[in-house]
Amino acid sequence: MAIQHSLYGGLRQWMASDTLPLSGLRSASGLVAVNTFVGLAIPFARRCGFKVLALERGYIRAQVPIGRNRNHLGTMYAGALFTLGEIPGGVLVLFDFGGRFVPILERYDINYIAAAKSDVSVECQLSPETLTQLETQMTQSDRASFELASTMTDSTGKLVAEGIGYYQMRYSR
Repeated sequence: MAIQHSLYGGLRQWMASDTLPLSGLRSASGLVAVNTFVGLAIPFARRCGFKVLALERGYIRAQVPIGRNRNHLGTMYAGALFTLGEIPGGVLVLFDFGGRFVPILERYDINYIAAAKSDVSVECQLSPETLTQLETQMTQSDRASFELASTMTDSTGKLVAEGIGYYQMRYSR
């Protein structure tokens, strides 16, 4: 737990720094830093190969590889798809709000649509209006809630799963 608090503290300082704005995360080295942080904060993310491919304000695209996530049928393990769908909400909270808030997943509903036989990517987006509303809620209260839809596709673009995460944000301590 002390390591996690230290990571969050370092993240807050890093994101608040004038020397590395959010736009710096668009570079390859910025994404390496994001993926390192995610892997340290959530060890299972590192083990399953979760990787952020793109991170913009309110938008994330991530991926997990089939290789280490293959089940007994040769398709992607359902737990890897669940992980791929739920982590982006936390990443968006941490990076869109500069580490000031801690993300908490309250519930994640997933609909498995088709077997995935290749790497799978997810895309999630929060509108600028939603980000503004969350910021306003946090100034009026010590928490805010939001929903985030996720769409997961295989390497051919075929829809393999859809999910919706129910998150809460609280002030980081």
